[in-house]
Amino acid sequence: MKKQIFLLGALVVGLAACNQQAKNETTEQPATEAHASMSANDEANIVMVSAKYAEPGAEVGGLVKSLVADYLDMKSALVKGDETTAAKSAEAITGQLKSFDKSFLKSDEKADFDQIVPGISQSAQAIAKSKLDEQRKSFIEMSNNMHKLVSTFESGKELYRQYCPMYEGGSSWLSDSKDILNPYYGDKMLTCGTVKEAIH
Repeated sequence: MKKQIFLLGALVVGLAACNQQAKNETTEQPATEAHASMSANDEANIVMVSAKYAEPGAEVGGLVKSLVADYLDMKSALVKGDETTAAKSAEAITGQLKSFDKSFLKSDEKADFDQIVPGISQSAQAIAKSKLDEQRKSFIEMSNNMHKLVSTFESGKELYRQYCPMYEGGSSWLSDSKDILNPYYGDKMLTCGTVKEAIH
């Protein structure tokens, strides 16, 4: 019982800290000044990451771009709490991976591909058949593996790895914008998070 009370107290303190941060940004400073200050701090701490394979073949590059597009649609759906759209995006990812012809991969690319993609596929299948809370939990591993994918194969766009210290002990996701829109908490803690990496 004491452990449960302690954990509950820690969660409340963490939530209050994020909420207070957001409140301070909107009430103590003009919105533009708060945003500019936050962006300057983020910029100083962002790690720049370049993909291992900067020029994958057209078929591989096309797959990665499509997977990223569906992933970002899924992320946006989870931000909004839209489990139906999240499931459809997950189904699209599963279908693309099943239909992809791996003969287009070079031998070194294939070794990396085979280490990363099964995790994406497994997470996508779980998200496709789950309710919102479970979708968000499965999205942790989906995001971890998508991060590995775009750090290995050039995605054709700049992506940002963002991090929430509160959800499940700390969880990351990818975004095509530096603006924080938290897919794990949605409107409960929408802007709680930081930018950790910029991936090219």
